[in-house]
Amino acid sequence: MPTYQFSLEDFNRLIPGKPVTLDEIKEEFPYFGVPFEGISDEGNVSIEVFANRPDNLSVEGLARSYAGFSERKLGLPEYKVEETEPFNVFISENMKKYRPYLAMAKVTGLQLDEETVKAIFTFQEKLHITHCRNRRKTSIGLYDINAGKLEAPISLRMAKMDELRFIPLEEEEEMTIGEMFERSPKGREYAYLVPKDQAPVLIDKKNQILSVVPILNGNNSRLTKDTKNIFVDCTGTDWDTMISAFNMILTSLAERGGKIHPAILHYEYETPRGTIVKLPNFTPKKYLLDPNFVVKKLGRDISVAEQIKNLEKMRLGAKLKSKGKGNKIIEVSVPAYRTDILHQIDFVEEIAIAYNYKNFTPTIPKVVTTGKESPWQILKRKMAYLYTGVGAYECMTYMLTSEDKEFVKMGLSIPQKDIVKISNPITTLTTICRHWLTPSLIETLKRNKKFPYPQKFFEMGKVTYIDKSSETGTEDVWKFCFVESSNEVNLNNGKSALATMEFNLGFRFELKPTRKPYLIQGRSADIYFDKENIGYIGEIHPQILNNWALDLPVVSFEINMNKIMIFIKKTIGDI
Repeated sequence: MPTYQFSLEDFNRLIPGKPVTLDEIKEEFPYFGVPFEGISDEGNVSIEVFANRPDNLSVEGLARSYAGFSERKLGLPEYKVEETEPFNVFISENMKKYRPYLAMAKVTGLQLDEETVKAIFTFQEKLHITHCRNRRKTSIGLYDINAGKLEAPISLRMAKMDELRFIPLEEEEEMTIGEMFERSPKGREYAYLVPKDQAPVLIDKKNQILSVVPILNGNNSRLTKDTKNIFVDCTGTDWDTMISAFNMILTSLAERGGKIHPAILHYEYETPRGTIVKLPNFTPKKYLLDPNFVVKKLGRDISVAEQIKNLEKMRLGAKLKSKGKGNKIIEVSVPAYRTDILHQIDFVEEIAIAYNYKNFTPTIPKVVTTGKESPWQILKRKMAYLYTGVGAYECMTYMLTSEDKEFVKMGLSIPQKDIVKISNPITTLTTICRHWLTPSLIETLKRNKKFPYPQKFFEMGKVTYIDKSSETGTEDVWKFCFVESSNEVNLNNGKSALATMEFNLGFRFELKPTRKPYLIQGRSADIYFDKENIGYIGEIHPQILNNWALDLPVVSFEINMNKIMIFIKKTIGDI
């Protein structure tokens, strides 16, 4: 979990009512999800923050949350967007390919000091590292309007490396964008996020660079204790992530007394909100909660009124929506800075936190079953014992893989059915769920080429197929795979390894010649058990070895362990 440090004095300036003591923090903070870690060398309080609550990575957000938990201030926080003339922001067509989304607003009337400026920058950087995925999905910019003499309209476009000059943050010399990437530490660190010949720039009416997005701001508009009025921007590749980060940073500034002014963003292409978008929008999301669902899940007879109060303690809006004969529904309003609410069960957790976990009495579940090791884990452990005994190393490879590894490199065509595809993969290396183990173990051989031979690896794990008859639409199947590679390895080595399973588990396989594109013909076979084809054994074809950049022969076998388990349960019973 991410850690965060804050000044207790600054925290108490933000929270209403009596000051919070260090003892109170140690005792109460863990119960609402921010365990106390200690006191830093600078005298600041150090805490851990659960990853689902990035809004608590700021002292403003933390004070807002604890004000509710401690009943100093209940209910939904309200943030006003001033009814002033919106300033215009223009997003160029050439941004669509690189960093397509921008959110922007103006905040005025800030009263800052050195501690506050440090807290704002810390929150910005914590969001960059966690919620914004090291700026890949979103980045945040803050600009002093008066110090930088910035003027709207603002534009976001691509610029050539030598087209514009500016003084980057923490630098003293003016330089081109290209020079910034070469000479500044931040430029070198995040250069991989932009193309090599151009970069996204946020510029004002006078062509002044506010920021080379998402790398570095200009030094002339940096925030100081004298800053009163600022522009706030978020750019990103994902609309929802960008908007949530935007709302978090703006509401934190509003907690400092800042007044928020709107912007109208003019896109030259479609976005999830159209081509003309007015921001910010702090309208809370509304959900319906069944109070009986809460009682059932928590096992406590918590009244509707108490549930509503507990939701308000978590800074949510809650009111009784309707009631009839035994039918009561709570309407819950979720503030714009919260990103973790997806389902009714999330409100159950919120109520449990506000009710306070120390008020729950542990009880033993009234069940007649007893816990024991899964038959699959017993079999997996036995297989590991057998094959480490013949000098093989156990592997646990990833469930997610790609069509290229799973099929193309194995000499197979990509099937149109039966493979489970990821709808929104974050990388081309993880686009599908694996449906056999051999490619993963061959990749393991490739990664270990520099180590001595012979090399033996095995894995017993799950693969996934499409199954429309199941609840999830998929079926998990256990498989076992073994590979061996050396100068002299051949089919006999594979048969010997297969015999280890036969001899120790007490049954025999039948081998029948086969033709498969990834195996050498005449040195391969299908494996039959109880008259069913459950796998293959054979020497890997030289073309496949070449695809994987392997220099030495490889023998392998893979079998469907589900068929083995059915036989074991039918004939032996428990393993």
